[in-house]
Amino acid sequence: MALGSERQVGAPTSSPDHSRRVLGELAEYGRYKPVRYNDWMADFAAQLSQDSRTFDGLFTPLDIVDKLLAKEGEFTESEGHTIRFGGFALNYPVVRPVREKALGIVDACLNSAEPRIVLRATKSVSHLLSGYLPMIGRQISDEEAQWQMAERMSVLGIVENRLTKATPTPLRRQIRSVLRHARPFVQNHPVSERINQILAMIPQSGRTADFRRVLDGRMGSRRGTQDLEAANRARQELLSRGVAAFRKKFPDPRQASGRARSTGQRCGDRRH
Repeated sequence: MALGSERQVGAPTSSPDHSRRVLGELAEYGRYKPVRYNDWMADFAAQLSQDSRTFDGLFTPLDIVDKLLAKEGEFTESEGHTIRFGGFALNYPVVRPVREKALGIVDACLNSAEPRIVLRATKSVSHLLSGYLPMIGRQISDEEAQWQMAERMSVLGIVENRLTKATPTPLRRQIRSVLRHARPFVQNHPVSERINQILAMIPQSGRTADFRRVLDGRMGSRRGTQDLEAANRARQELLSRGVAAFRKKFPDPRQASGRARSTGQRCGDRRH
């Protein structure tokens, strides 16, 4: 039962795109929209997430959750020939219960036994950990910065808790990729330091560790990958092709070793 997958012949407004758009708009925050509607959508998403079939399509309960976890609201208004658009700060004390429900859904999905649900949850985690630029004409207030920082730390706690449990290798790699891409390039940043602590929990394995500076994160960013095991197989194939090409180009073990160290050092320098 994929969300928004139903189509009724002869009903132009019943297309999947229309259904997805309506659900997304219902979950969005509005300047004059009572937050209780967002709360209802959080309960609706929680109920839907209990059925794994709702993750079969392109639109899933976590797409609703992502709307509820937006870092600011957006508006578009028109009056006569004038159109106004922009963003507005969220009243965090009011929306906090909604956001906590939404975070709970992300937590539950990240701990699901279904690989495709877990993979989709890592996408939501990535959105939550990333920074963002506010809409034109608006600056982030100190209060916003504080609750957003606290929320990111909460998400990192969810990720850390997941890693304390039995975690398949493909999922560890996906989480590592998400964390490395979300890590701020700012020294002494609390989020960066927390991410480093969590990354230290993720074990590296032989060949993967040798090539992680060059290849880490590539598979996690490939579009269209819907299955962790498929991503793992593709990654292993990529590693195998890379090793074979490297050995062909540098058949002498001593030359290959020196070249690998040189390549790894250059990649490390670029990251810094």
